[in-house]
Amino acid sequence: MTQKISQFSFPNTIYFGAGAIDNLPEYIQNTGIKKPLLVT
Repeated sequence: MTQKISQFSFPNTIYFGAGAIDNLPEYIQNTGIKKPLLVT
């Protein structure tokens, strides 16, 4: 079964779902974030 990765912004962008962690390096690089908060 394939699960969808979802996103919402309020006021920060939040990605969640199976495999969402795979998008983290690209997102950090594109936004210039230095100290991301990762909640598992």
